[in-house]
Amino acid sequence: MNRFVLFVLLAISSLALAQENGAGEERPRLSAEVLWQMDRVGSPIISPDGSQVVVAVTSYDMETDKASTRLWLLSPDGDMQRPLTAKGLSVSSPTFSPGGETLAFVSSRDEDEAGQIYLLPMQAPGEATRLSELPTGAGSLKWVGEHIYFISRIWPEQNFEQMAEQIKSDKDSKMSAHTWNALPYSFFDHWLDEDRQAHVFRIPAAGGEVENLTLASGLQLSRSSQSTSSYDVAPDESLLAVVSDSKNSGTRPDMDVFLLEIRTADASNLTQGNAGPDGNPMFSPDGQLLAFNRQHIPGFYGDARFLMLHELATGNTRLLHDEWDRSADGLIWSPDSAGLFGAIDDAATRRVYFLPISGSAPVAITGDTSFSGLSIADNGNLVATNQSFLYPPRVVRIDPESRAVTRLDTFNDELLSNVDLGTYESVTYTGADGADIQMWVHYPPGFDERQEYPLFLLIHGGPHG
Repeated sequence: MNRFVLFVLLAISSLALAQENGAGEERPRLSAEVLWQMDRVGSPIISPDGSQVVVAVTSYDMETDKASTRLWLLSPDGDMQRPLTAKGLSVSSPTFSPGGETLAFVSSRDEDEAGQIYLLPMQAPGEATRLSELPTGAGSLKWVGEHIYFISRIWPEQNFEQMAEQIKSDKDSKMSAHTWNALPYSFFDHWLDEDRQAHVFRIPAAGGEVENLTLASGLQLSRSSQSTSSYDVAPDESLLAVVSDSKNSGTRPDMDVFLLEIRTADASNLTQGNAGPDGNPMFSPDGQLLAFNRQHIPGFYGDARFLMLHELATGNTRLLHDEWDRSADGLIWSPDSAGLFGAIDDAATRRVYFLPISGSAPVAITGDTSFSGLSIADNGNLVATNQSFLYPPRVVRIDPESRAVTRLDTFNDELLSNVDLGTYESVTYTGADGADIQMWVHYPPGFDERQEYPLFLLIHGGPHG
């Protein structure tokens, strides 16, 4: 695995030379105030027919110390950019219907105590309408066939009416202390309720009964965190793949990929022979394969992630590209099920690769700068975010054939148009045992090679710094 060392040169203001613009005035530099004025651009999604791109953009109000997120509509040629949702709201998890005529997303509106599923028509004027009424809320949406699938954290022994009463009781309680009888009790910056479990549900897109698809199997999603990578649904809605802890010890999880037949309690562990974590299941568009990631070292998050393929008809599982010294990350299937595109850590950037399932070697699609958040249409249109040291994430379209990259948005352009961000370059030198060590050297605004500057080193490698 590559080891990266990032060297960043930081200049003290009194030492740096002021860089001037045409008017003879000092150009402003990146500051905390500028950072908080910047829009945070999320991962884009593209409609199945490739005609529309939607992205969630978060902005911060320094006066109120609050954030809000809007959905924006972009065209795949970069000629159009307009908001889909109003200011001041919080929205997340946008997903298109299979035909692209409707957009589903999660938002808290009016008297919503938790995020609910809303539907917005995309081919005619109209307001978003609420689909769900869930006291525990919904998240991590996927629209497959006639249903919208989602994750919700529930009390498994209660119905939704009892859960609503539980939430109100907890909110009205004056007790701020917590007690735990089992692990884990927290994850990063929030406490975990040991009585609640995360499960996969679905609801008809036309409205109707909410179904819990995982409760009867005895499985639950990770107690620490859940996302769209925690589960996937077969194109014909017959099968559900979920990531669940097969040990449930609370201290040393063994995350495995389970395959469930929807509407039954039958679940089979596809990865029980691997002691390390398995995850991120993805059904191929033709419904014949299930791809997932595998790590081999238990308890070591930095272990390389390998691409596995499970054949649904035969039950056989095989490892792909085992000689490739990169982690298979940020994966999405190609529309023809011939391989997967991925956002891969490579030479101190995150490049888009195509990983064929035929056994051919992975192919790099992009070069300089970093890409992530891939989404692909049925016609092969590929969108992603792109960023570098000199600009924050942008929405782009990538042509896998020509490898051309086209920017689709203008977020933050006006704000950063006159901000001096300095310059940078990549340098590679010989390290221990003759290994090539790559480093980024970042020069501050107004850098003068004739002067001396303080040096700040940000070191990452091993992969622990």
